[in-house]
Amino acid sequence: DLFTFLHADMFSRLYNPSGRKGPCRLPRPDASVDLVFSQSLFTHLLEADVMNYIAESHRILRRGKSMAMSVFCMEDMQRAGLLGDRWTFGHRVGNAYVENLEYPEAAGGHTRGFLERITREAGFTRSEVLPRGSQSVLIGHK
Repeated sequence: DLFTFLHADMFSRLYNPSGRKGPCRLPRPDASVDLVFSQSLFTHLLEADVMNYIAESHRILRRGKSMAMSVFCMEDMQRAGLLGDRWTFGHRVGNAYVENLEYPEAAGGHTRGFLERITREAGFTRSEVLPRGSQSVLIGHK
């Protein structure tokens, strides 16, 4: 297949309260795909789920291939003047900066250092966060 969209029916107290609880296992064999991409998934995940998706991405990627995940990177948002009006991310839940403590999955961001560190710890040989408007892109190269 040139492209496959996967719908993961995972639990979210805010967005999918009837979804399956627990870590997501991407339904692909080890080292079987060339690219893992998500748009605005990580912006709704807390630390444990971000780490799980990064580890799963590494597991299913072939060597020499990459993942690209859009994220709210706190430093990039600060630099772009995006903090203060629509987003404040004034609360902490673990390593996540969240907009709303009652519904932390509504919007959450992370620091560049945290994102790059956990990507390398998952086994990626290189990781970087590239600013792209309101959401940055976390790249992991296997």
